[in-house]
Amino acid sequence: MKRSHAGLFIAVLFVACFVVVGYWAWQQIDPGHADRAEIGKLHQADIAATLHANPDELAALWADDGVLLGQDEPAISGSKALRAFYAKDDTKVLQYTPHIQDLRIGRRTATEWGYFDATFQDAGKPPETFHGRFLRTMKKQKDGHWKFVRIMWQRDHA
Repeated sequence: MKRSHAGLFIAVLFVACFVVVGYWAWQQIDPGHADRAEIGKLHQADIAATLHANPDELAALWADDGVLLGQDEPAISGSKALRAFYAKDDTKVLQYTPHIQDLRIGRRTATEWGYFDATFQDAGKPPETFHGRFLRTMKKQKDGHWKFVRIMWQRDHA
């Protein structure tokens, strides 16, 4: 009799461990709808700030240690440098539409990749439209909001 109870105990323990580890792993991949909703707010703020071309709005999307790796430019590191970069850019963005292909959310960080379409206009020049791709990493802040910590983007050549 003792053997069957020991076997049952081991089986129950195994199942309990499996459930706990499975739940923990699930939390690492998609911790819940609240984070997805907050990241959605970051996406909407990104579109609005890009169209407004307001350096303060754009810089507010970034964590203090954020790094932008843009096409044919040196890395821009830190919120102050990012704000200065946005302030000197006189390009008017007429249209900006990101197309997120995959979003992976962990407990404190999230990563996504996708494509975007943009139309911009430099002073005195006709509008130009292009298609590009991006890889973005976000970090959950202490207040529960998400901010960009790394963005890498590249223009697709047609």
